[in-house]
Amino acid sequence: MSLSPIRIRWNSIHTKLLASYLALTALGTSVLAGYILMSFHAYFMRSRQADLDAWTTALSETVADALEENKLERVNVTVQRYGAPETITLRVFAPDGRLLSTSAPDIDSRQQCICDPGGTD
Repeated sequence: MSLSPIRIRWNSIHTKLLASYLALTALGTSVLAGYILMSFHAYFMRSRQADLDAWTTALSETVADALEENKLERVNVTVQRYGAPETITLRVFAPDGRLLSTSAPDIDSRQQCICDPGGTD
């Protein structure tokens, strides 16, 4: 009693149906996975933008209060406290365009802002 190898008939309808079923299932799964990833990315970006908007509003009000009271040291402390640990560089400019405070002094010392704060060129 010898075991003979199993022969697969590639031209049978069953094999063709199985192959097309597997191909369509793989394609459908890939499309669905792509859609889910894109929707998750869009949701994450919307929630990150909302968090960033709320964070900047609160921070700008704190800095504005300190500037109204002419407490530049408090502005520096606030910018360093909230800007240094984040991956966002915070900068506070005077109305004439001077840099009052920054959370990344090493970056800003190498760059010189060439801008016209009045808006006229």
